[in-house]
Amino acid sequence: MPAIPSEDELTMAIVQLKKDNPELGIAKVHARLTSKYPEWTVSEQRTRKILQNQGLTISTPGNTHNIYIYPSSKLVAGFHVSKWTSKVEVRWFGKKKGKGLVATQEIIKGEVIWKEDPFIIAPEWCVLVTVSMMMCGSWMLHGEFRDIFDLQAQSLACTFCTTPLGDAPLALTCPASNATSPCAARFCNRLCLVRSAQIHPLLCSARNPASVPLLKFVRDTEWMTLHALAQCMSRLLLADQMNEKAFTEDWEFVQSLAELGMEERFKYSFRL
Repeated sequence: MPAIPSEDELTMAIVQLKKDNPELGIAKVHARLTSKYPEWTVSEQRTRKILQNQGLTISTPGNTHNIYIYPSSKLVAGFHVSKWTSKVEVRWFGKKKGKGLVATQEIIKGEVIWKEDPFIIAPEWCVLVTVSMMMCGSWMLHGEFRDIFDLQAQSLACTFCTTPLGDAPLALTCPASNATSPCAARFCNRLCLVRSAQIHPLLCSARNPASVPLLKFVRDTEWMTLHALAQCMSRLLLADQMNEKAFTEDWEFVQSLAELGMEERFKYSFRL
C-alpha cells in the first residue's frame, strides 16, 4: 500500500535530489522523486512547497541569493462577476500578488457565493478515494490512494468532472467508442457527456488516435502541466470550429491566466 513520507524524510530526499540535479525544475524533481521512491505517495504540489520553503525554486548561477520573479496575468476582458454575485468583486493587486476576489458585503461562514464549471480539469495525480469493502459481514469504508487519471483510463471515473463512478446507474460510455476503436471514457450522466464536447473529442482515442501517445507520455512522466495544456488546446480548437464568439471568449480567458516566459524559466531554473 502506498506510504506517505514524513515532512523531514521528504525534505531530505528532495533537497538531495535538487543538490545532485540543480538544473531540474519542480516537475522534473517530482518525477525523479517518484521514480526513486516508488513506494511513496507525494503530490507535485507538496514537492513544490518544500522546494519553495528551502529556497530552491529560483536561483541564478554564481548567486546564492534568491531572486524572485512573478508570473504575469491580467483580468478577463469584459468579465463582470456581478452577473453571478454582488458579494465580491475582482481586483488587480499588482504583479507580485496578481488578481483576486475582495468581499463587498458580509459573507456568512459556509455560504455559497457562486458556482461555475471549471475551464478544464487536470487533477492531482494521487488522491484519496473512499471505497466500500465487505468485512466481517458488514460494509466498511476504506480509503486508498488512486490516480484520477488512471481511474478515468480504466472507466472508473467521469472523464469530464473526475467523480469516481463505481456502479453509477446513470453512467454513459463515450458515443464514439466501438469494438474496432474503443475509448475508455465514461461520464456521470448525460449532462457531463454533453459538457465534455468542449474538450473530449480531440483527446478521444476513438476519434483522434493521435492523442493516445501524447496522453501516455503525460502519464508516464506525471506531467500535469502538459496534461492541462493539452486540454486547453483541445478546448480552444473545438471552440474555433464552433463559432468565432465561443473561441474569442475562451481565448480571452486563456490569455488572462498567469504565465511565465520560457526564457525566465530557463534563466532562473524555475518550473511551474
